[in-house]
Amino acid sequence: GSSVSGGGSSGSGSHRRYFNVHISEIMKLEVEGGRTFPSLVEAAVHWLTAKAMNVEGLFRLSGSAMRISALRSRIEAGEEVAEVISDVKDPNEVAGLLKLWFRELSEPLLTWQMYDRWIAAAKQPQQLKMLVAELAATN
Repeated sequence: GSSVSGGGSSGSGSHRRYFNVHISEIMKLEVEGGRTFPSLVEAAVHWLTAKAMNVEGLFRLSGSAMRISALRSRIEAGEEVAEVISDVKDPNEVAGLLKLWFRELSEPLLTWQMYDRWIAAAKQPQQLKMLVAELAATN
């Protein structure tokens, strides 16, 4: 079966859809596993905070597309995200994996339905707070 859980063990053989799905699908299973954030976001942010805070151009420069694709494949094959990225040497690959995940969500975190309101609210900080409060908890 298809699983999104971040708790899969290495080599378990369980395939999970972790890219190109809605955040609510991911979080439903992450919460069942005791997580409050997607395991990919948590592991990538932890890795980047520990190893890449002084890297110039982080999130602006691209990592190797081939290596990022390989990381993605391992995650979707059921390996723990933290384990998958633990041996990565190039911070741009971890940042690239995180960007890829956000870019490939089936719906943006800020939602298409609220797009025009986000653009309008960019000029009004109070309006931004109200819009954030309207988002689903999973977003």
